[in-house]
Amino acid sequence: MHQRHLHIGPISSIHFRRWISNYTPKSVDVEILSFDSTVAHGSSISRSVSFPLSDCRSTIIYFLRSFLFLISRRRHYDLIHIHSVARYSLFALPCFFLKSRIVATPWGSDLNFPTLLTRLLQHLIFHISDSITTDAFFFKKLLVTRYKINPDKIWIINFGVTTSNFREKSAHLSSKKIIISMRNHESVYCVDYLVKAFIEILPQLDKAYVLHIYGSGSLTMDLKSLVPSHYSSRIVFLGRYDSDSLPSILSNSLIYVNTSSSDAGLASSTQEALAAGLPVVSTDVCDNAYWLDSSKCDAILYRIGVDSLSRKLLEAINTTIDFPTWGLKNQDYAQRTFSVDSQRKLISSLYSPLTWTPEVAPR
Repeated sequence: MHQRHLHIGPISSIHFRRWISNYTPKSVDVEILSFDSTVAHGSSISRSVSFPLSDCRSTIIYFLRSFLFLISRRRHYDLIHIHSVARYSLFALPCFFLKSRIVATPWGSDLNFPTLLTRLLQHLIFHISDSITTDAFFFKKLLVTRYKINPDKIWIINFGVTTSNFREKSAHLSSKKIIISMRNHESVYCVDYLVKAFIEILPQLDKAYVLHIYGSGSLTMDLKSLVPSHYSSRIVFLGRYDSDSLPSILSNSLIYVNTSSSDAGLASSTQEALAAGLPVVSTDVCDNAYWLDSSKCDAILYRIGVDSLSRKLLEAINTTIDFPTWGLKNQDYAQRTFSVDSQRKLISSLYSPLTWTPEVAPR
């Protein structure tokens, strides 16, 4: 008899969809509850998925319908996995009554949810869960200290990268030397620092060097306004990108820059850049200093600020000149550490009905 898993989370999120597609065993029947549009995103999940409830704009009504559905149906789920715990904290109560094994995966945004009710329900989810996964060591520490969670039930698991998509690299043969940013245009990602830092060092660079800024957000127009007209061909805004074009975008780039002022674990875009063999310039916040230690990979860390970034960016550019293969070893590092295959082994143990002692991630 097949096992049945219920995943609760935002189906609009590529991380949520990838988790289900990459890590749910093929023999498992999957159902999903989500506040997001199932019509728009359901087809991107690579297995048969049923959506028990139609979309509903009211969170409270959706919760009540979900509660009644899950309780009255009396359908047994072998495992319930709650993703984005703060947003879906309302499901703590029906999950409590279902008596299924529960896995919770809090996201970085769950740290600062404002309402007291959400914090209480989130606390309940953490305590009724049989296992908790996170991709950040500092988040694990927070779960232990703030929520008094037993550290033995917390797993360090990354969302994973399909590293086989990123094996070809052609940037060093390109006529353009592309510095690339792929974070969204919101204040937390500090993309404005990169624009200002690049403008600062442009007079010292050959005309082949350009900055390509992908992504979008509420600050896009503000970022564009920072670029003087005579540099418009050297700093280019390219908008959103799709996952199919990502390998080509990265393979034609020279250096990846992560400017975020806050991450949970290592950002997926940074993992993908490593998988493509790009050297990385990144902020030293959260767990970045651990994952991007120079003894493990070709990366340069900097403290948030325009002056610090401009110095480190220039250092990275000069390093690529002196050592043209700098960054290529990051492919092997990404394969060992962030590949879907490496994470699948952990998740296989996580979902196994016989295994409930997490493997200890090295640190």
